[in-house]
Amino acid sequence: MDQTEPTELTGVLVGFEVVDREGEKVGPVTMVNLARTCVIVSTGRSRFGRKLDRPVHVSSVTGIDLDRFTINVAATKEQSAQAPALHELDDASEAAVGGYYDGLAEP
Repeated sequence: MDQTEPTELTGVLVGFEVVDREGEKVGPVTMVNLARTCVIVSTGRSRFGRKLDRPVHVSSVTGIDLDRFTINVAATKEQSAQAPALHELDDASEAAVGGYYDGLAEP
């Protein structure tokens, strides 16, 4: 198993599968935001058929397995699916996403 430190998120991670702390698949990475602070994960579809993409903040990443093409995160699948939306060029939404995942780490 080839692990890397989750210090920088890059476009190489597009297509990797995000796996939650319980080993459940969250979804595939569809993109990395411009600031490289979040990967955008396809978490399924809404009841109206709309694609649901949610950000996973770098603070939640616990490891990246280059052999298995997976990104392990500290959040659960449900927590990732409930993350606030990320608006690419909006600093406030990026701060909200970071705050959301930082809050999950608190006891």
